[in-house]
Amino acid sequence: MNTQERTNNVKIAVIDLGYNSIKLVNYEVKGDNTFEPYEEIGIKVKLGEGLDEHGYLNSKAIWRTLEALKLFRDMLNVQGIKYILPIATSAVREAQNKEEFLEQIKKLTGFRFKIVSEKEEALYSYYGAMTLINNPDVLFFDIGGGSLEIVRIEKFKIKKIISLPMGALRLTEKYCKKTGSMNEKDYRNMKKYIRKTLPGRKQLGVSHNTLLLGVGGTVRALAKYHQNMTAYPLEKIGNYVIDKKSIEFMSTRFKEMSNSDMKKIDFIGSNRIETMKAGSCVIDAIMEKMNFDQIQVSNRGVREGALLFYLQNPKISETEIGKLYQSIESRKKSNLSDDVHHFVTEIISTNLFDKKIKEILEQSLRYVTSKTSLANPLNWFYSIMDEDKPLSHKDHLMLALALIRTRNVRTAESLISRYDSILDSNDKKSIRKISACITLFKFLYHTKIDFRLKRLDSNRILLDIAQTKNIIPKTLLKDVIHYFESTFGVHISYSVAHRIRV
Repeated sequence: MNTQERTNNVKIAVIDLGYNSIKLVNYEVKGDNTFEPYEEIGIKVKLGEGLDEHGYLNSKAIWRTLEALKLFRDMLNVQGIKYILPIATSAVREAQNKEEFLEQIKKLTGFRFKIVSEKEEALYSYYGAMTLINNPDVLFFDIGGGSLEIVRIEKFKIKKIISLPMGALRLTEKYCKKTGSMNEKDYRNMKKYIRKTLPGRKQLGVSHNTLLLGVGGTVRALAKYHQNMTAYPLEKIGNYVIDKKSIEFMSTRFKEMSNSDMKKIDFIGSNRIETMKAGSCVIDAIMEKMNFDQIQVSNRGVREGALLFYLQNPKISETEIGKLYQSIESRKKSNLSDDVHHFVTEIISTNLFDKKIKEILEQSLRYVTSKTSLANPLNWFYSIMDEDKPLSHKDHLMLALALIRTRNVRTAESLISRYDSILDSNDKKSIRKISACITLFKFLYHTKIDFRLKRLDSNRILLDIAQTKNIIPKTLLKDVIHYFESTFGVHISYSVAHRIRV
């Protein structure tokens, strides 16, 4: 991909060939290397079936995979997507006949797969997930079909990377009977093996502040199931939080269910049914052994991480990954425009806001500078909520509602009532305050006024406007200031050059 093309939006497909399934995800990538998936297809091919027993990919699994890849090839040709990133993980990585298999793929489809090492897989997955996380102290894991990757992050720096042969399909094959059932003894033996193989809390340097962050099909299926059980009002998986007791409950319930019973659960895809017992057992064991009270769910992982590394350097090698890695926090800060950074700094300096609101405000102001909007406020709300943000669900909801309130107060209040189970009275006050800040910022941004804010006392704020050649629309300014004053319960005076009070 040349430099000129990367300044515009392009479509890139990532093909992830795993132990259990193969996935094709199409992304629209913007000029600043941010991206959104717009199409995803997964096919269960069970490529790693029998691999532990024989060491080779078997002919049936190869045939299933080749058929799926030929389908993907046709789909990409029809859509005209020319940038394709095919990666292969544990099954291909471990197979003794991998070279012959990849040559077959290349001849039949033209896809040239990159075999991702254990270290690369862990780093890609972590890097993808951390684009939407601000916590500097994280224990991250990715449970796939063949392996479990664990990454320990402290102060936004990688401290330890571990890859274990404990993927959900691999464990299922090891401990399930040929009929596909798993009795109580099989399950106990599997859990004992998992607990014995997992590293301990001390070994990983886990503290009471450490966030447990998980990614993978099993994690997402648990999140969907939990949301259904609790009648959760948001249809959103990324950054969803599940408590330990709920994980224990779901893991026990899946252990007792037959595959036919699981088929009746809409929230568990057909590709996931036979591996849910093992997958949920691994997650339960991680939380139990390492004493975590809750887990946060990521909807980004190895595919997004591989895409990000590719966008930064299409020819990156494994040895260069560590050098390329930068602090996620500093990278996010650098993405703020000067206008947003200046305004947020000035607002925070007045102590009108709790600093925990800072990131919500930063994210909301990006919509003003990017001019991203829809004519219908309700449609715009759902569009905002569909996006991935480095925010909790509550904070993301507050951001969307504050933006909608700048356009239509009635629609915003109706939506606030709808999500009353998530928002408390302080959240509702913060939504109004964020909305007032957005309105003030829009005025200052569009009039290109240079300004400073100063807290004079507990009830007064000075808006100090630098001398400008532009005509200041004073009637509009008074209206914006009045809205801000009534929301925050303060009085604002403004001055231009000689500080003329109004």
